[in-house]
Amino acid sequence: MKVFSLQFPVRRLAAGILLLTLILLLVACGGARVSIRARGNTSGALPSNPIKHTVATTVATTVATVSASFKTYTGSGFTIEYPRDWKLTTSSSEIAFTDPSSSYNLTIGSTPNPNGAKTAAQLADGGIAGARTNLKNVQTVDLPQTTTLDGDSWSQRSIIGTSTFNGQSSDIEAVVLANNHSPSSTAIKGFVLVYVAGKDKFAQAQTKYFQPMLQSFKYTS
Repeated sequence: MKVFSLQFPVRRLAAGILLLTLILLLVACGGARVSIRARGNTSGALPSNPIKHTVATTVATTVATVSASFKTYTGSGFTIEYPRDWKLTTSSSEIAFTDPSSSYNLTIGSTPNPNGAKTAAQLADGGIAGARTNLKNVQTVDLPQTTTLDGDSWSQRSIIGTSTFNGQSSDIEAVVLANNHSPSSTAIKGFVLVYVAGKDKFAQAQTKYFQPMLQSFKYTS
């Protein structure tokens, strides 16, 4: 029952984070006005006692080479390794990787961001605002504001909160990474990467799955 209680909230939270971030990006690029209200602290300021985690500022230095149990996914402008038994869910703007028990999820979304209208930090902050709308008792995780993937600096944010589904509550931990990438001199894409797991399983998932996946991420254009 504990795994089941995490299934829907984990997938919903990752999708909700990316949906809000992409909406914010589209609005900044001239789309329709959107009014969004998040629960809890929406000022963006850290609480007086943020949770402290030890997180490396460069992903590649913390994990070993991706093992043979991973395979390659080729997306629009990037590749990433993921566990062979994980499920893929794709749409025009994002790809989601979910483990067989639906306890862990990593999702990558991208959309055009002309002239870098939204900075990477703004995209990451928008993703965290989206996560807050789906969680209660939110606490900010104190970790470096940037990390490095494929030689690029990505803005990084993380929170922990309580998600309730079918009357069962579970603590969820989510990390949002955001980056503006220029495949050519005239085009900029905003990339948002979100990984989510139950708080009690997050450290295990980070070591076994998320960090090897992040280490393997490569831009192809």
